[in-house]
Formats: sequence, C-alpha cells, structure tokens
Amino acid sequence: MIYTDSGKYAIRALTYLAIQPEEKLPVAAAEIARAEGIPPYYLAKVLQDLARADLLTSVRGRGGGFKLKRPAEKITVIEILEAVENIRRITKECVLGLDQCTDATPCPMHDSWKQFRETLLEGLGQNTLAMLAAEMRRKRAAAARAS
Repeated sequence: MIYTDSGKYAIRALTYLAIQPEEKLPVAAAEIARAEGIPPYYLAKVLQDLARADLLTSVRGRGGGFKLKRPAEKITVIEILEAVENIRRITKECVLGLDQCTDATPCPMHDSWKQFRETLLEGLGQNTLAMLAAEMRRKRAAAARAS
C-alpha cells in the first residue's frame, strides 16, 4: 500500500471508534486491537500519536479508553495519516526513489505518479472519518444480510 502500517492501523482504529454508539465510549485500546486485529503494542503507539495530534481523547482509569476528540465529520483521512507517518513520502518523494527527480529532471514515471499523487491527496483530504464509518456500517449490514 502507499502508506505504512501505522497509517492503516490509525485509519482502522479511528473508524472503529467512529462506528461505536456514544454509550459505549470510551473504548479500551485492547478492545480496538482485538476487534481490528492490530498488534496491541503497535496500536498503543499509534493511539498515542493520534491523541498528540488532537484527534483522540484519552480517558484514564476504570472504564477508560479512547474516543474521538472531534466529530467524525470534522476529521479527514489525510489528518489521520499526518498524525502517524511522514506524509511527505507520499507527497514529495520520487516513486522510484531517485533524489534528483523533479519537474525539471523527471524520472520515467514522474508525470503519471504526479497525477496519481494529486488525485490521491485530493481524495484523502475530502474523505472524512464519518464517510468511512458510514461505508463500514453499510458493508457490515450487507454482509450480515448475505449470511
């Protein structure tokens, strides 16, 4: 995939939180890890990064856990990725890993990668966590009806 495991796990964890009913919040990190199949120690680091980026609130003590700091409609996918990984890798680096690849001295894939990258970043900036949660609910409902 284009982004790292940290990015994938962050998106999955926040989507999981976004689909939870309000009365079930906050959710323990262990529950998120179990439900999403994410290694618990790895998820703990990702959740800390998300909390530092003001995307999550951490509630301590018995019955504690994590919940979204803002409404899911106000969190974009690109914000999630920026919180846990070097988004510059997607936005600036050459797809072939060449240091000298620029608009003036392009690699063989420069133009097609540039177009793809711009489309990708636009989509990541327009898609919200609420949109991901709605799609997850729809797909789970469809799967439940099919079985």
